[in-house]
Amino acid sequence: MIIRCRIFIKKLRKFFYTSLAIQKIGGYKEKPNVNRRSHFTKNTFLGKNCHFNGLCIEGGGKVIIGNNFHSGKDILIRVLPS
Repeated sequence: MIIRCRIFIKKLRKFFYTSLAIQKIGGYKEKPNVNRRSHFTKNTFLGKNCHFNGLCIEGGGKVIIGNNFHSGKDILIRVLPS
């Protein structure tokens, strides 16, 4: 029973963080997988098969993340406006 609860919580957390990310990012080719709290800008564009586990993108510049990207925990990307 405890294992089922943990799986449910994990899926719920993933759904929540993915939904927040989709509202923030500028565009994507395939729906991203966001497992942990991550921050994006409207100038962030994603390719296919992108997984995030705690990424933070700051700044006003354009960020393009290609296909097959997997982030670790506590990653910060600061982008200067072009």
